[in-house]
Amino acid sequence: SKADKVEFDPFEQLIQESTQKAQEMEERQVEAAKPKEYEIPDSRLQFPSVKEINPYDPQTFGYVEIGTITGPHGVHGWTKVKGATDFPERLTKPGMLLHIKSMYKRAPRKAILTEGKQVDGDGEFLIHLQGVYDRAEAQKLKGATLYYATQEDTIVEEDEILVSDLVGLYVYHIDDDKRTLGTVDGIVLASEMCAIPGIGHDYLELKLKLPNKDEPDLVLIPHVPEIVKDVQLDKRQIVIDPPTGLLDLTYIREEKVIIKGYLPEWKEK
Repeated sequence: SKADKVEFDPFEQLIQESTQKAQEMEERQVEAAKPKEYEIPDSRLQFPSVKEINPYDPQTFGYVEIGTITGPHGVHGWTKVKGATDFPERLTKPGMLLHIKSMYKRAPRKAILTEGKQVDGDGEFLIHLQGVYDRAEAQKLKGATLYYATQEDTIVEEDEILVSDLVGLYVYHIDDDKRTLGTVDGIVLASEMCAIPGIGHDYLELKLKLPNKDEPDLVLIPHVPEIVKDVQLDKRQIVIDPPTGLLDLTYIREEKVIIKGYLPEWKEK
């Protein structure tokens, strides 16, 4: 038939091939633009005594506040954050496990940080959370508080000690086991001192027992075998052998004051 004899226009074929290649390139670009998906770890937190817990304040049961979302940024799900942390990597390191609590919720939920960057030195950050891909979703997070879980549940071997077990223990000098130097007020993890994994070590934050002082002096004791000689949980004590001058490197913790709320609406007189 005449229809069988009609040859396909080579120019038309070239257009179809170009269109198909353009579609394939566009699909690859869309796929490459998608942020990396991180698996949310199924972990549980170590909680303090029930008497110390305020159900409306996550900082009393295993969390520390690191910032507040002030609004969306752009159209791709980014949000602006007013930071409240001395460790900016908590808001910039991809894959960081955070916890977010909206103004109308009591407990925080897990959230994965896919991207983050510090805008300036005044604590302003731009972050992108996994699962938030447009401005509408980012707008819903406005006013939410971001938390970092300082202690996560781990499998403890028979000869291992949980970090939380060290807090509150009495510290003695190896040469004088009768006089208390002070108590362990907290733990500074190696990951908070150095962003490179495997470098550095944990520190015991020792609250020194000093006479005639209103504010206690604090000193960081490296948690290494050369200094921390013995930990006895049953006696609630730690024996250390500090090098000369270490206990003189004291400091006073300055608590950050975060004021929240809105100014009253201005009315023209």
